[in-house]
Amino acid sequence: MSNQSRWLIYLSDSKLLAHEQWVENGCVDDGRLIVQKRNLSRVSIPGANLIKAQFVKCNLSGANFRGSDLTSIELLECNLKDATFSLSTLDKAIIQDCSMSGAYLNATSLKGAFLQGGNWSKVDLHRSDWTDATVQSACLKRANFQGARLHKTRFTNCNLQTANLVATTAYDTVFDRCDFRSVNLGEFIVKNTIFYNCTGIPKGLR
Repeated sequence: MSNQSRWLIYLSDSKLLAHEQWVENGCVDDGRLIVQKRNLSRVSIPGANLIKAQFVKCNLSGANFRGSDLTSIELLECNLKDATFSLSTLDKAIIQDCSMSGAYLNATSLKGAFLQGGNWSKVDLHRSDWTDATVQSACLKRANFQGARLHKTRFTNCNLQTANLVATTAYDTVFDRCDFRSVNLGEFIVKNTIFYNCTGIPKGLR
């Protein structure tokens, strides 16, 4: 079965419409989009309404969700390598143990999101907004946060080695046991931010 055939079965127009109606009806009764253990690599549904949808152990590598509303979506143990989320809303999303390596989340909103575990290396996060988000035990090596907003965000036990934080702002943020070795901190602006037991923090930021 081709990838496109898989999309038509598991992400058909009728299923997406049913999910949209489920959201409009207050997220009660049947209709919620729940997809488990499916190969949906390179699926392309830009601008989709996937509020509170759930994907579990799915292959979504190379998927295109550009400009989609993914508020409160649940992405659990999924492969999202090289996926595109640019200009999307992922506010209050739950993203656990996913492979996001090389994904594009530039100008994406992740306000109040909960991120735990997973490989976020080489992810493009420039101009993304992480206000009130929680990030735990994530690998963010070589991630590009340039121009991002990290306000009231809490990072715990995260690997940020060689990440790009140029022109990023971190206000009222907590970095707890994070690794900052070889991070590019040019024009990194902090205010009321705490670095607790972190590695590689320049003296001026401690």
